[in-house]
Amino acid sequence: MDRLFELETQLAAVTDAHQKIDTLNALAWELRETDPARAIALCNQACAASTDEFAGSIYASGLATSLAHLHALQADPHDRITRVTQFLRALPWHERLDADAQALDEFWRTYASLLETELHATSATTDRLTHLINHPYFLRLAEQQTELAIRYERPVSLLLIDLDKLKFLNETYGHDVGDHALVTIADHIRATLRKMDLAARFGGDEFIVLLPETDYLRARQVAERLRARIAAQLLSTPTGAISISICQGIADFPNEGEASLAILLQHADDALYVAQQAGKNQLRVWHHA
Repeated sequence: MDRLFELETQLAAVTDAHQKIDTLNALAWELRETDPARAIALCNQACAASTDEFAGSIYASGLATSLAHLHALQADPHDRITRVTQFLRALPWHERLDADAQALDEFWRTYASLLETELHATSATTDRLTHLINHPYFLRLAEQQTELAIRYERPVSLLLIDLDKLKFLNETYGHDVGDHALVTIADHIRATLRKMDLAARFGGDEFIVLLPETDYLRARQVAERLRARIAAQLLSTPTGAISISICQGIADFPNEGEASLAILLQHADDALYVAQQAGKNQLRVWHHA
């Protein structure tokens, strides 16, 4: 915050054109994560100043890279390459930068390569639809967390979550509505959990959550909040708004006695089965069903 205040004060007082551009760019970079919209606006302002004051300036080329990066940070990883390409081609002052055209082209080729690498890395660990981590990556991380909990006798809970009637949604309203329901659930899971928790899409209509330092009583409170949030959510369809719901199964350690991730998974799955047999929008805890 001190750095932001310093830059804001400097920007208000500066008169030198070079220094103004530098300050605008620095301030944009500081705000890239907390306020990306303002960061882009500031970077655009710097670009305009650079082309107005210094035709063909290297400033504009450097600022183009900053702008492209800021735009890309807001995009889905799978769309970033297209987003950056479109952005660079749409820059109103791009053709005026004769001296820097080669630099921009080189930047684009390098950045595209980096984004392609990032895309492959992200695809290996992330579910493309919901942007939660995927099944294999979850198991790898959860195995480590569970082993630590067992070794030091710390509580850990596992939630297995199933969207009620996904097949019905797909057949009645179309797969777009079914996908929207899955994304909505993923968004509510993210909003409900702590940063230390792990959440993943586990299969077609299933999600899984690991809650470190959480016994079954606290896990049930988390699950109830999630259940209530989703039950209150209305989903748009071609024929009007509908409600959706989930069933959940919970297992925990040390309540389980002898434990491992595999045992927790099996018990959570058994609890989920009991919940589903009771109907929609249900929650059950292993040994407490």
